Amino acid sequence: MGNLVREKKTSFSAYYYLTATYLKSPRLVFEVTPEDRTSQFFLAYFSQGGKRLTLIKPPTIVDDTLGNQLKAQLPRKIAEESVGDGLRVIEIKKAPGGSTTLSSNG
Repeated sequence: MGNLVREKKTSFSAYYYLTATYLKSPRLVFEVTPEDRTSQFFLAYFSQGGKRLTLIKPPTIVDDTLGNQLKAQLPRKIAEESVGDGLRVIEIKKAPGGSTTLSSNG
């Protein structure tokens, strides 16, 4: 095999993976480490049309502030904001012609 070079150490849950180089094929080498209590993972994605943002299990700071920040930056442009169990959906209004209204005119 080759030498294991610890190029990059990235945390995920209670494991770290190391980038191994000089091996016959690329490999990730996992080792058990103390639990990382500072990382927070969540999913955020835009709809295909780009007018709806969905957050799944966002951290409290994101969940508490995102809607207010968007409303401040896009006054009168938020069509809908719904909150469910671990889910937040924010939708931008459409213009009368059907396009998303994100101009700076308000």
